Amino acid sequence: MTDSLKSFTDFLKSFTDLFKSFTDFLKSFTDLFKSFTDFLKSFTDFLKSFTDFLKSFTDSLKSFTDFLKSITDLFKSLADSLKSFTDLFKSLADSLKSITDLFKSLADYFKSMADFLKSITDLFKSMADFLKSLADCTCIA
Repeated sequence: MTDSLKSFTDFLKSFTDLFKSFTDFLKSFTDLFKSFTDFLKSFTDFLKSFTDFLKSFTDSLKSFTDFLKSITDLFKSLADSLKSFTDLFKSLADSLKSITDLFKSLADYFKSMADFLKSITDLFKSMADFLKSLADCTCIA
């Protein structure tokens, strides 16, 4: 009878060891998910920085287009003042307006790119938060 009890005890111990091994295995996945979550957070931070850079660049392009518009206005006033060169200065002003419109279009493009990257950043942050919540889940341990 003692041998049977010892066998049963050994069986329970091996079963307990199996569950401990399985728990350790799940913990390693939890650590993996945490590492991946940390990576996604770092990548999200990078994308946010890049988005901020693009916004700053877009703002700089807007300032530059305002500067070009000021030059256009200057040439328009010179054209009004110098009657003999009116046609020449009007042509130059129209060219500068085209350049201004081009830079405004570029500014709009970079703004839409910044908005797109912000959307991607928000997506990765959501993914990171989801994976973090999976890693923090106490139902595994």
